[in-house]
Amino acid sequence: MEGIGKHSWLAGTVGQLPSLNGPSSSYGTAGLLAVLLLSFLAIVLGWVWSSSGRKEDERNYHVPPGDLGLPFFGDTIQYVNAYYNRTIRDYVDMKIAKYGSPVFKAKLMGHTTVFMDAPNGTKLMFNKGNDEKLIQGYWPGSTLKLVGPNVLSAENGAVYRCHKQHLMSHFLGHNVVNRYLGKIETRAIEHIQNHWLDGTIDGSVLEAQNVLRIFTFELVADLCLTLTDKHESEKLRPTFEIWAKGLMALPINLPGSGYYQAMKARAEILSFFEPYVQRRKQELKDGTATPTQDYLSILLTEPDENGHFYTDEEIKTNILHLIHGGANTVAATLTMAIRKITEHSEVYDKLIAEHTSITEVKEEGEPLTNDDVQNMKYTWTVIEETMRLYPALPGIFREATATFEYNGYTIPKGWKLLCTAAQSFQNPEIYEEPEKFDPSRFEREGAPAHTFFPFGGGVRICPGIELAKVTMLVFLHHFLKNLQWTLADPDEKIVYHFSPGTAKGSPIRITKFKAF
Repeated sequence: MEGIGKHSWLAGTVGQLPSLNGPSSSYGTAGLLAVLLLSFLAIVLGWVWSSSGRKEDERNYHVPPGDLGLPFFGDTIQYVNAYYNRTIRDYVDMKIAKYGSPVFKAKLMGHTTVFMDAPNGTKLMFNKGNDEKLIQGYWPGSTLKLVGPNVLSAENGAVYRCHKQHLMSHFLGHNVVNRYLGKIETRAIEHIQNHWLDGTIDGSVLEAQNVLRIFTFELVADLCLTLTDKHESEKLRPTFEIWAKGLMALPINLPGSGYYQAMKARAEILSFFEPYVQRRKQELKDGTATPTQDYLSILLTEPDENGHFYTDEEIKTNILHLIHGGANTVAATLTMAIRKITEHSEVYDKLIAEHTSITEVKEEGEPLTNDDVQNMKYTWTVIEETMRLYPALPGIFREATATFEYNGYTIPKGWKLLCTAAQSFQNPEIYEEPEKFDPSRFEREGAPAHTFFPFGGGVRICPGIELAKVTMLVFLHHFLKNLQWTLADPDEKIVYHFSPGTAKGSPIRITKFKAF
């Protein structure tokens, strides 16, 4: 198939199906063929059913242009392959040129999906989604099966608002995150000492992407369920990575596929959490754990505003969701920031100047304060520019809850909406020289409204913004303080597995250096 090569997303998400002839197959030839046949029939029947409804919609309304392609799959393979290879902008530009419209439709994950333009389409998606009378949150069904039905991103309406209020009040709100500052800094210092300084020499090459994933995973797992045992953490982390890759896998739940492996990983993660939940219940009874010790304690002791206490299953799925959201995306952004900083000496020099000014008025070893973090303003523009070039979430989905008119087209109820970062973040009509790494663009004028949404937007904006921001700023402070580095492979390919990463783990050559 065109576009499917050795760097294809398909190679990693479909995986190797078990041999039809080998004795190791638990299905046997006939059994596996039966499963494949039933799956094919289900796809065809689903397509026939959805196709009839689609044709009726298109007869009755002037809908956005577009070719829905193959049954069920439609443009899924082409879109996700572009996602994996970071060529979404090329994909979108090709569609716009073909249909003559910045608003067009395609079939993704079995659903008719309208690509919205920027900034007007993005504004509509975020603002009209606030009361959900027109637009509500949406994730593809295959993704929801992986994250679970009771997590925040899967909810809508009053249930969503109640859940988010509980999360912000007790765990992720600005004032609450301030309480974690000491733990975040301690974790950052220990991580840099243990993984970057001890046992290395000047010229040592470390895979930054993989080492940073250790830091963010251990930090968020500690905040969520006081997971401090290194052996336990190392046992769990690879399973999380298998699960995360399934979020953008072809939704074929057959042995050997990436999606099947991710579903298995999800079950293993929830099973891992089970003894932690039961043990914590006893510790809370005994007084050996506190109600605010971590997110697990909070979920066990704090009901929501309706008086509902979270069930064990809800607790486990929410912790899974939070660890992934807090660890994977932060590690990805830090990796990309470290790559861009070393490529731009003027950015590095300005960062050193900012962090020197923060440190020079403090005693040696004096911890950072909230004011110190707030004063890392240039550092934050570096992170913002990194997220513009390498967004952790390259696309945001919504669902039409009512039929409405937009840009001369009718969008029927039930159709899905998608705004891609590529249509905004890499748009030369919005950002001058969009391919250029230039943090000063956020110093000068900031981002135009509804064109920069690395954390989403509207009422559904990511609740973890403050935790992510503090974690990245504190880590970069201590990284800049102790190390200089260069890229060991400047031409390394950037790829996406839900979040940005590099094909070889982003190897960097380090030099120990006390900068301030």
